[in-house]
Amino acid sequence: MLRDQYIFDFIPIDISQQAIDDLVHNMQDELTTLSVKPIVGDYFEVLANVVKDDRPHLLLFLGSNIGNFEYGAAKDMLGQLHAILNPDDHCLIGFDLKKNPNIIRAAYNDSRGVTKAFNLNLLIRINRELRADFRTDQFDFYAYYNPIGGDVRSFIVSLTDQQVNIAGIGCTFEFSQGEVICTELSKKYSLDDIEQLARDVGFAAPKHFLDDQLYFVDSLWRCAK
Repeated sequence: MLRDQYIFDFIPIDISQQAIDDLVHNMQDELTTLSVKPIVGDYFEVLANVVKDDRPHLLLFLGSNIGNFEYGAAKDMLGQLHAILNPDDHCLIGFDLKKNPNIIRAAYNDSRGVTKAFNLNLLIRINRELRADFRTDQFDFYAYYNPIGGDVRSFIVSLTDQQVNIAGIGCTFEFSQGEVICTELSKKYSLDDIEQLARDVGFAAPKHFLDDQLYFVDSLWRCAK
């Protein structure tokens, strides 16, 4: 857009001041002429003010964060966006696509244990930030994929009967052997699922931008009112 000399503002929104500061620093290093107008706050409270002017708006919701929502919650969130946006504004939304279940299973049960470490790091952070005494060697990681519904659900599994103290909140928790802590939902979509979701919340004419392996899509939705 800069190369083609469009005149526009990039308005990143996040509840974390640190995340915004890091983003602005990185963007201005890479794109020195970019007009960045960051805002710290809740998405919906901020967006309601941002889209009041008459300029066209493109809302970016990239990555595959939408996959962390249950379908009903995704509809609610995207419906709120539709209510805020003006007619003919657009959203570009990232979705992880349904694919060979063996590919998805291998991604979550990778041989290097990266996903396992990512999940167990939750316990490490609770230990550090809330003064807990989780022993990560007494927990394992488990994930499963439902290829019909498209849901990947991740869990931390207690390997023994144990007690964990979290001093920062003044609580003690008892875990039984085999008891699980649900850590993540990562929903995968088909193109038909995405188009139905768009229609359900009032958007029109999805246009899909796919990678060459058909693993992921950025879907462009137009706000119809």
